[in-house]
Amino acid sequence: MKSLLIAVLSMGIFGHAFAQTFAPMKFERSLSCYQIELGNNERMIISTRYLKDLQEIQNLDSVVRAFLIDYAVIKPTLTENTNAKSFDYQFLPDGQRRLTFTETSATMQRFQFHKDLPQPAQIKYLQDTMLINFINSDSSNYNKSGGERKNRELSVKFIVNNIDNLEKIRESNNLNQHLRHITEKTKAYRRYDLMSEKYQFIYLAKNAKPNGDSLVERFTRASKRLSPFFALNVTFGVGVFRNQLVPNSQIELSIVPTKYHNMGYTLGWRAMSWANQDAQTGRWTPHRNSVLQAGVTFYDSKEGTTGTVDTDRVLFGIYLGRVVSRSGDIFEPNTWNFSITVVARGIVKIQPEVYFNGFFNRNLTRGLRVQIGF
Repeated sequence: MKSLLIAVLSMGIFGHAFAQTFAPMKFERSLSCYQIELGNNERMIISTRYLKDLQEIQNLDSVVRAFLIDYAVIKPTLTENTNAKSFDYQFLPDGQRRLTFTETSATMQRFQFHKDLPQPAQIKYLQDTMLINFINSDSSNYNKSGGERKNRELSVKFIVNNIDNLEKIRESNNLNQHLRHITEKTKAYRRYDLMSEKYQFIYLAKNAKPNGDSLVERFTRASKRLSPFFALNVTFGVGVFRNQLVPNSQIELSIVPTKYHNMGYTLGWRAMSWANQDAQTGRWTPHRNSVLQAGVTFYDSKEGTTGTVDTDRVLFGIYLGRVVSRSGDIFEPNTWNFSITVVARGIVKIQPEVYFNGFFNRNLTRGLRVQIGF
């Protein structure tokens, strides 16, 4: 079976049967990414923060060739199977190289039958990956502010049906030409100066026809790395505090670093109202107290988008506040409030909370609020 497995994977008797299925790539939010389809559901992904670093590795073909030479040395020690193989290849200072190998076991076995084969062939349905990490080896590459070496955040990842396909990819695809092409496209982008370190983006390219005559390419999610905006949330609710229902209104203003970040830094104001009844006169006296709070809010992503934040859909939040205006004697001076958002479904949020007087006071008063709004 082992020899049959090797033969089938190399000859491709079943054609499309070996086309792999995989989840969409999750791109690093702080990096710019180039994704280039190489055919047969195989792709090359380049991630970088500084476009100048990309220009320094124009000879990618030689880098891949170096990996293949080193891989050929360790290949006899690897077991031929249907598991997913991952290779992390690094260029170290002083001409050294490091190759790290990991393997993910297949959770099922898949077989294909063919009239020209005496036995069923076992199908490899998990893809292999080869990641090239570029580490600075040039001692002249220092930051201007104090001589510390700037970290180069640059990597090239190949996602292939089988790691042995990488030799064929190198021979049939002009990898260096791909690098020159995407660099020229980045320079020619009109809306923003994408060569500037202020911007990040995703570039997608694939062949429109099987023979590769027509290339479909586009830039998406092009934006400044730091383009903060404000999100306003207004809610009304009712809480349980000291066995009494306490209505409240709350307004929160969050600053979100970019539209692709799901966390906002929040400043909020909550006004609470209730009434106390005098034991002697039976008269009800209304009271109003306010809490100023700060914290962080985590948001969901918009449906049908590639990670665009939806500030109307809160996932979780944690806040620390202080009672800043008091009416009546329900709160002592220097009263603090700690609350979290643990459940958010649509316009409804559930927020447990704790009130305490000073940071080292063990006298805690617990409460629970249900908020409605956006």
